[in-house]
Amino acid sequence: MVNDNSIFKFKFKPLNVKNDNMEYEVFTDNRKFMDIFLRQHNFNIDNVHIEIIDGCNGYNVNEVDVLSPFIFRSNKTNERFVVVSTSRFVTDAIENVCSCISDVSLFNDVMFRGDVELIDVITEMINSLPYAAVVNHALVTDDGEFVSQYWERYTKSMTLCTDGWQHPMGDEYIYEMMFEAYTSSTEFKRPQPITIEAYVRNFRETLLDEF
Repeated sequence: MVNDNSIFKFKFKPLNVKNDNMEYEVFTDNRKFMDIFLRQHNFNIDNVHIEIIDGCNGYNVNEVDVLSPFIFRSNKTNERFVVVSTSRFVTDAIENVCSCISDVSLFNDVMFRGDVELIDVITEMINSLPYAAVVNHALVTDDGEFVSQYWERYTKSMTLCTDGWQHPMGDEYIYEMMFEAYTSSTEFKRPQPITIEAYVRNFRETLLDEF
């Protein structure tokens, strides 16, 4: 019997993975959210086991595994999609996108040539993108010194502290800005900083254990 304090729990693991340590769990006190999650993520709603837990017994639920609606836009049509998911799956997808952006934002040594007009123009164009930065100019030595002599011109500042603007190191800027956008998007019910295509690709990789 389902009562007002019931918690719905669904567990699954990647395909072809038998290790229980790889299991994922999602929770909700809203059965409609659970049904939407299952349909949207291509689970057979008629062939899954949903555990019903009495929430009155003080059952502990990890907040990152609680289902809630997230808004995404499509990279192809700019259409908005509402996806019922968890912050664990959404932030995992954001981490993956940040890693991809970081990989393509580190160039060869020619990008250190800020004295060359073409390189200057290319760097400024990349830096004009909201979640992009030329990582070369944020690289530091073991002594904490910036490798690039043009780092002050090209690194993007994250925060203003007592000593002035705090400059990011390596690919910190990409992660900081992306997760700041995630927090804002979740709080104010705006589209996430990644697309629906990126989320779907990441969840598919989760199911197939392709990381």
